[in-house]
Amino acid sequence: MMVPDSSDAIVCVGADDGGLYAVDANTGTERWTFTEPSQPVGSSPTVSGGTVYVGAEDGNLYALDAKTGEREWTFSDPSRPVAPSPMVSGGTIYVGAKDGVVYAVDEEGGDPTWTAEESAGPVSSSPTVVDGTLYVGSDDGNLYAVDAETGERKWTFAKPLGPVSSSPTVSEGTVYVGSDDRRVYAVDADTGDAVWTFDEPRGPVFSSPAVVDGTVYVGSWKALFALDSETGDPVWSVELPKTGVDASPTVVDGTLYVGSLDGVFRALDAETGAKKWIFSEPSGWIVSAATAFAGALYVGADDGTLYAVNGETGEKRWAFDEPSAGISTAPTVVPSPGNAPSIENRGELV
Repeated sequence: MMVPDSSDAIVCVGADDGGLYAVDANTGTERWTFTEPSQPVGSSPTVSGGTVYVGAEDGNLYALDAKTGEREWTFSDPSRPVAPSPMVSGGTIYVGAKDGVVYAVDEEGGDPTWTAEESAGPVSSSPTVVDGTLYVGSDDGNLYAVDAETGERKWTFAKPLGPVSSSPTVSEGTVYVGSDDRRVYAVDADTGDAVWTFDEPRGPVFSSPAVVDGTVYVGSWKALFALDSETGDPVWSVELPKTGVDASPTVVDGTLYVGSLDGVFRALDAETGAKKWIFSEPSGWIVSAATAFAGALYVGADDGTLYAVNGETGEKRWAFDEPSAGISTAPTVVPSPGNAPSIENRGELV
C-alpha cells in the first residue's frame, strides 16, 4: 500500500479562543491563522475545492482560502451559534445552528438555497447527506430526514427522550445515532422506522457512531461499546468508571482510536477492545475526534494543544500549542490545499 504524499498537507482546527489554525501536517509549524470570529470556533472545518468552510459561535459560517486563510465570504443568517460541522455535497453546504434551523448554502457565493425550521430546539448535531437525503439530530429529541435539494421533511424519528447532539452515521441503508437519553438507535434510512435500540450505555451518548465492517463503535460517559450493526447486540465493551467518552471513535485498519475526558488518547483492538497503547500527555479532557492521515493521528485537547501521534506506537510526533484556549473540534486534514478534498475524522492509516 502506498503512503499518501503528505509534503503539502495541512491540518486545520478551530479553538475556543476564536481562532482557526492551519499547521503543517508533518512538522506542526503554523501555516496561517484566521482570527476574525469573535466567539469560539466549535465547528470542525470542511474543505472543498480549495476553500475551508467553518462555523463559529458568533453565528457565522465562514469560507476561507485554504492556502492563505483569507476570507472569501461570510454567511450571517443564523441568529445563534453555528456549532455543528458543515457538510458539502453537490455544490451545497449544509449546516445547523443553535437557532434550531438547518441551512443549505451555495458553495460559491454563500447565498442561502433553503432553510428547514421544523426543529423545536437547537441543532448541535452535524448533518449527514447520503443519496439526496440529509439526516440531522436536534436538541428537541428528534432525528430528522430532509430532502437535500428542497429542505422538505421526509420523516421524523421521535423516540429519543433527550436531545440528539450525536451526529448521525449512515451505513447500508441504516442511520445510527446516540442520544442524551442513554441510548443508541438504529433507524431505517428510507422510512424512519426503528431497527433496534441499545439501552445499556450507562450514560448520555454525545459520541457519534463509527460503523466499520458490520460493527458500530460508540462511546458514552461510562464506557466504550462495539455493537453488532444488524442487531444492536454488544460485541465488547470497555468500562471507564472514572471518566467518559464524548469523542467520536476513529477506526482504521483494525484499530480504534478515541480520546476521553481524563485526557487520555487510546488505541484499542477494534475486534476485541484490548488496549494497544495509550497517549496521556494532554492535561485537559479530549472531546475532539481524531483524524488519521499518512501514519499519524491528529487530535485536539482542552489544554489548547493539537497533537500528532504515531498510529502504530502512540509516540508523539509534534504538538502545536499556539491556541490560548481549548480545542473541542475534530482536526481536518487537507492533503493539498489547492484543490483536494479534506479528510475529517476518517482516512487510511498507512
